[in-house]
This record gives sequence, C-alpha cells and structure tokens, in this order.
Amino acid sequence: MHRVLPDGCADILFTAGNGIPTLQVVGAMTQFQDFQLTAGQFYVGLRFHPGMWVNQLRAPAGHIDLTATEKKVRDAGGVIVEDAFSFPGGRRFQFTDPSGNELAVWCEK
Repeated sequence: MHRVLPDGCADILFTAGNGIPTLQVVGAMTQFQDFQLTAGQFYVGLRFHPGMWVNQLRAPAGHIDLTATEKKVRDAGGVIVEDAFSFPGGRRFQFTDPSGNELAVWCEK
C-alpha cells in the first residue's frame, strides 16, 4: 500500500504488468489516496510541481473554461462533488472520476 498525500502537484502515471496497461493523469488532490501496489506491476510517474504543468503542457490555468470543463467531466461519467468556488488562487471545482478518484480543476480567474 502506498499513500499519496495532497501536495499541490500534478502527476502522469503509467502502469503495466499484470493486465492492461493504463495511463492516468492526476491533478492536485484535496485528500490523501491509498494505492495498492501489486507484485509484478511496473510503475512510471512524471510529477509536476505546483504550477509547473502550465509551462510543460502549454495549458495555462487562465485558459481553462470551468463551465465547459464541468460539462466534459459529466459527459465522461464524472460526478461533481463540489461546485465551482473562488479561492485565493482562482476558481475550482472538484469531481470524482468513474473509478472513484477525487480530482479538482482550477483556473486563475
């Protein structure tokens, strides 16, 4: 078992080994999440420190349309668990994906 604490970082994770390979993008989490590590699995991750994904992925947070993104999340089977709200860094909403992972989307405005 590996516990990941919310630290403001975003990650891209690749898992392969016993079964179907998966690619997962994990945004800044709002609560810890436990991951079961399975013998024979191969894990590779790319971590972006807070704010660095903007430079690397060329997707500044100020260009994110929260309303359009909420619709895309719902259309993909996600469930909004906290409606958009303002905070010192901008605006954000939180959702769970179809696997039950809780994620957040934020924008600067």
